[in-house]
Amino acid sequence: MNIEEMKRIMVLFFHAMNDKNSSLIEDYLADTIKWHNGCYGENGSDVIINWQKQDFINFAILGNGYFDFEKKTTLNFHIAEGEKIFTHFTYEGIHNKGNIWSYPPTGKKIRFNALYTTLFENGLITEIWVTFEGAAILHQLGIVNLGNGG
Repeated sequence: MNIEEMKRIMVLFFHAMNDKNSSLIEDYLADTIKWHNGCYGENGSDVIINWQKQDFINFAILGNGYFDFEKKTTLNFHIAEGEKIFTHFTYEGIHNKGNIWSYPPTGKKIRFNALYTTLFENGLITEIWVTFEGAAILHQLGIVNLGNGG
């Protein structure tokens, strides 16, 4: 798969998330997607979820995950190499749906960046690594104090 095609699919992924329209991306998803969610388990290992296609759509595309966004996600840039593409997103929304880790909804506005590393195999998304600003999220929710830098 060429780099321009991967970029085009990730733009569709972005629009699918913003519009909550899974039909934009369904044809580019494998039947199972391995999701590395940027967290570590109790033993320090990477947390990996093997999503079935529809479960992945419900969580990542239709927004039935941690946040109910009042603002659109911003796609900042892509970098691609081989069968992987790195996409930088900025999320803005309100934590009013679902727990973040073990913390219940706070109703607070938050803004954070995330980097998706997406692997394509045979033209389909098969694996995604997500890295996000966990400390920034917890700070904005009032759970940790990161100080004022001074």
